[in-house]
Amino acid sequence: MKALMEGLRALGPARLAAMGAVALGMLGMLALMVLRGGTEPMALLYGDLDLRDASQVVDQLARSHIQYRIAGNGSQVMVPADNVAEARLALAHEGLPAGGSIGYEIFDRSDGFAATEFQQKINETRALEGEIARTIRAMRGIRAVRVHLVLPRREPFAEQPQIAAICFERVARQAVFEPQRVAERVDRCRTRQKER
Repeated sequence: MKALMEGLRALGPARLAAMGAVALGMLGMLALMVLRGGTEPMALLYGDLDLRDASQVVDQLARSHIQYRIAGNGSQVMVPADNVAEARLALAHEGLPAGGSIGYEIFDRSDGFAATEFQQKINETRALEGEIARTIRAMRGIRAVRVHLVLPRREPFAEQPQIAAICFERVARQAVFEPQRVAERVDRCRTRQKER
């Protein structure tokens, strides 16, 4: 230890100051590389997701070994900017995000031959509700929607009974709906009911 101290004293104050400055510069560069160099720039993959969709998206990203970061209180999923297209394709292959509803793809997943008539009718009603909800959710200003259909049982030789639909919507704060848009939405629901 004495030899080291003697060697440092022999260098003189100017050389010690230069060595200290170089050491501090190297430590600063190393810290900058560790803090900044290891992270890629993140880009928004999906935003304004409900929590169920966000958890399914994150699970699929983890299975696909794609880095992600959650932002916006769990409603936004960020991925490295270079992986956005790859991540969207992987998620689309799995049908994600589903938007909180299931449409006609319910028939792709079900056992067509093993299902009873009751199960098929329930699946048909769920598919119609999901497709109507997706159509309404695609409109500007709509944040969330839930649709319930009441489909009467069809009896042979009976008059065609009325179909009832209930639609709950959550709109964005700044959304302003003109009376014409509200009328279009109601008319669209009626048209879908008449098609049944």
